[in-house]
Amino acid sequence: FDHAAQMSKITLLTRMNVAAVTQDAEQVTATLENLHTGETSHIYCQYLVGCDGGGAIIRKTIGAQLEGDPIISRNQSTYIRAPGLIELQKETPAWATFSLNPRRSGNVYAIDGIERWIIHNYLRPDEEDFEAIDRDWGIRAILGVDDEFEYEVLAKEDWYGRRLVADKFRDRRVFICGDAAHIWVPYGGRLRQFSMPTKPSVCPLPNKSAILSCTTPTPWLASAEASQKISKTKAPQATLPVQNWVNRHII
Repeated sequence: FDHAAQMSKITLLTRMNVAAVTQDAEQVTATLENLHTGETSHIYCQYLVGCDGGGAIIRKTIGAQLEGDPIISRNQSTYIRAPGLIELQKETPAWATFSLNPRRSGNVYAIDGIERWIIHNYLRPDEEDFEAIDRDWGIRAILGVDDEFEYEVLAKEDWYGRRLVADKFRDRRVFICGDAAHIWVPYGGRLRQFSMPTKPSVCPLPNKSAILSCTTPTPWLASAEASQKISKTKAPQATLPVQNWVNRHII
């Protein structure tokens, strides 16, 4: 954010919500709502890219729907501070460590390489209630530590792994990308993103929509959507063996 704020060709608008988007043959109009005052304003641009996450307003605006598997895993995640953990590792420290054992399987990601970690506890297919699994017990089972080991919980979140892709990525001058276009667990592969070969003026908003004013040729924009559609069909086929292995051995 600080880096973007220093760039003369980028205008940052904070505490602004995209309330509506309309378009015609010449431009896109985004109606913005100031979250402090409630006042509305408008931005006019050649193209608009919605990067506003899984609950995307822009995806709904263009009439796109997510298709696929709504739930492929249930995950209990905890962000911890544990200064003594790295000293207990018998192997070379790694960014990601997978734990596969009959008691509880999951993985651990190093955040700062010193004392901060994220632990993903993968619930089994018959474990539909997040609260039914003791979080502390799961953490200790995955880390392989006893009750004397000390750690501090910094944050926690329970979430569903999904495999969903939008049925379209574009309506004329409006596009979607990122989680607005696909909600995907990265088991060995991710959908490719496209970047615009130009120098656009981008105005990111709090819900991560991006307002673009650029000179990208229209035929290239059409090819960008086509590449996304190819990824939509090829990525599941290419990563399916990896996904199946993970599901068999971890979940």
